[in-house]
Amino acid sequence: MVHDRLEHIDMYLPMEYRSRIKDFLAQISVDMPEECLEIDGDAVYARIMSYPTKLAADCTIEAHNVYVDIQFTLTGGEGIDVFPRSELSEMTADAAKDFYTFQADMAPQISLANTPGWFTMLFPHEAHRPQESLDGKCAVVKKGVIKIKMDCFRQRKEAEK
Repeated sequence: MVHDRLEHIDMYLPMEYRSRIKDFLAQISVDMPEECLEIDGDAVYARIMSYPTKLAADCTIEAHNVYVDIQFTLTGGEGIDVFPRSELSEMTADAAKDFYTFQADMAPQISLANTPGWFTMLFPHEAHRPQESLDGKCAVVKKGVIKIKMDCFRQRKEAEK
């Protein structure tokens, strides 16, 4: 998991996709419609969405096998709890959508606030519970999620050898 300012994001991205993702982020605005946007085919894409935050007990713990999530907030803010996936009980699995849900068997390992100007990068071994209200105050958050295939990071590692 990485939690950092958006201005530092290029340090964490696979070299091959760095410029395309930064170009995408440069065109982001709070006025963008909610939609799915291609950045580089199915290797890298993004979704813009908004929803009301909820109390933690009402949020879903999720993880993905194929994609790394980079979650960033445009307006409002949300809490994201992070759990070691291997220590949770899986509830549902939808391999076609790369979406797995888990039971809250333990307290989160890390709790953080995603607010404008910040991002959180979550890897397949990290289950996460987004959509949490900050300070118990439910409000609407507008955010983006960039999805990068985990294989893109593996290729980066191989190229560095």
